[in-house]
Amino acid sequence: MKSESTESQVNTRATSWLALLTVTVLAYTTAAQSPWPAEPLADAENLTSLEGPGTNDFHEDLSGACYDAVADRVWICRNGPGSAASKIWSLVRSDSGSWEIEYIDGQRCEWTGFGDLEGITMAEEGTRRVLCVIEGIDRIREYDLSIPGQKDLLTQWNISQWTGADGGAGAEGITLVPDDSLVEHGFVDASGAPRTSLLGMGGLVMIGHQEGGYIHVFDLGQGNDNVDFVGTYETSRAETCGLEFDRSTGLLYAWHDSSFDELEVLCLDSSRGTDGTRRFQTFAMYDAPFSGSIEGMAIVPGSACKEGAREILVTVDDGGENSFFRFTGLDVHCATCPADFNEDMTVNGEDLAVLLGAWNRDLPRYDLNEDGLIDGGDLAMLLGAWGACW
Repeated sequence: MKSESTESQVNTRATSWLALLTVTVLAYTTAAQSPWPAEPLADAENLTSLEGPGTNDFHEDLSGACYDAVADRVWICRNGPGSAASKIWSLVRSDSGSWEIEYIDGQRCEWTGFGDLEGITMAEEGTRRVLCVIEGIDRIREYDLSIPGQKDLLTQWNISQWTGADGGAGAEGITLVPDDSLVEHGFVDASGAPRTSLLGMGGLVMIGHQEGGYIHVFDLGQGNDNVDFVGTYETSRAETCGLEFDRSTGLLYAWHDSSFDELEVLCLDSSRGTDGTRRFQTFAMYDAPFSGSIEGMAIVPGSACKEGAREILVTVDDGGENSFFRFTGLDVHCATCPADFNEDMTVNGEDLAVLLGAWNRDLPRYDLNEDGLIDGGDLAMLLGAWGACW
């Protein structure tokens, strides 16, 4: 048995290590952003011609996309030109494993006339109910798109008082985060209290804004136009044009367009900034695959990873013949994280303390590099996963 003095020395040494490594971690986590985490553009599949031959409707104004994991379906939309020409399409798997326009009973799944349609997400996976964000008037609308060519408006919510509708510089991206994910990944409201939906939607709707890059969060009434504003959350950039929540990992993907050309991956937990506005934790920041107006994405879940990679489809505003791409090499979050020793869904100081407590010992549970000893190699692996919100 260790003497009290020996145990005190060990604790003091561990505390000193923790203080030193905290500084190291802070320096590590402020490193520059990473390269695009999938194959280069030249190796991606260009799907622009799916809509039709020659200059087709995909060539101009593609503005949003989302993926339905239950139905294995992709929804994409465009915002014009002009409100009458805005459209939504649904895509299904082709025989080759890629994507094609969906047909139901011989009818093409295409819908027209949504206003300045900037983003789309699922109201409920496995159904044909979608949520759309309309810029300019800043409305969220729920449509039933069960019948090709026939759009049925179910509900409309006015969010303009919080998003500050200002012509073409307002709400851009939309996604719905279900209640179980909000709980599991530590989402809190503006006051710091845990929050889920209270008005019947089964989740909270997040809106990415072009001005300031903020993400505004709303609790919407199911079957009525009630709106409860949950709070405003900062991202790392002053513009956000696309949002997609990956339910399989609990990560929120935000496109930053304009002069940024970046993809930010965010955790749902947040901290309060100096001005009182909460800020989502950044999991990673990536370069976009090219410089252009990427405004939407559909991400296949991490559970569908094959050989450490999965799909992401991106839509490009005014991209001409290069407006819709399929990447199959996305390697973000295609594996579990053994460094999360206490299984609280985040690799942080608590896991570091556990590793230090096992230092220089042969404990397989904490031997991340499996070399028979807990040492600097394991520490480097833990630092490499620091901040990961699993």
